[in-house]
Amino acid sequence: MWLVVVVIIMFVVLDIFIIFYLGLRRWQKEISVLTGQLYRARKEFKSGKYSQADIEGLPEPVQRYFKAVLKDGQPLISFAEIEHTGMFNMSEFEEAWKPFKSNQKVTVDRPGFIWNARVQMVPWVNVHIYDAYIAGVGYLTAELIGLFNMMTQPHTAQLDEGELVRYLAEAVWYPTALLPSQGVDWLPVDENSARAMLSDGDVTINLIFTFDEHGLVETVYSDGRYKDVMGKMILTPWEAKVWQYEELDNIKVPVYGEVAWAKPHGRKEYFHGRLKRIRYEF
Repeated sequence: MWLVVVVIIMFVVLDIFIIFYLGLRRWQKEISVLTGQLYRARKEFKSGKYSQADIEGLPEPVQRYFKAVLKDGQPLISFAEIEHTGMFNMSEFEEAWKPFKSNQKVTVDRPGFIWNARVQMVPWVNVHIYDAYIAGVGYLTAELIGLFNMMTQPHTAQLDEGELVRYLAEAVWYPTALLPSQGVDWLPVDENSARAMLSDGDVTINLIFTFDEHGLVETVYSDGRYKDVMGKMILTPWEAKVWQYEELDNIKVPVYGEVAWAKPHGRKEYFHGRLKRIRYEF
């Protein structure tokens, strides 16, 4: 009898292993297809180097920022691969923080990215999420173990806009993308803030960057990023905070970041991340 039980357990374990393996393979195939689309959307990159002459005439806090994070002669970034770890809030209404690991590929020659994350719901059971912006189109999908769809955001112009907001806000990790030569226009706000504007195809967005006493970005704010609320896309204030800068490849970037919806009744944080690794192509 005990032998029968052992055999049954072995088959159950094998079936579970096969399901998880198939889910991972399926997810990897989806990411591979998206990655191909991201690479094909790239435009010819005009390689160049940063010079302080490039920032003359920009708002004063923006000039301080570039002088703080870039050195004269810094090659312009065309591609970045970023790895984060941290905690992700899986609930809209509660505090349901789960650990995550992510790999993100970013193209600057045409604004685009794929964020491929693995969120651990319970030991050995992950939700896979991809958040992407490719050739002017936004994507957002979550699948349990890579097999069972939990959420796919329908394509809308509002989703496209929201994903370009993310690209611009996260440019603190690939800061040459914030230069005027890369399509960003800067407008003064006050002595510590400036508004950045970026267009990609039919999508145009703007964000307010606030800088600390050292010239480093500490917050990025949108007074209206589209958020899915019960199936409707609602403009909602949104904010990212970054801190503890370190120099990597001669570029200063933040190690820690958090992101929140700045709702009228209080901030709803949903991302706490730590930079693990970053790789550039110039």
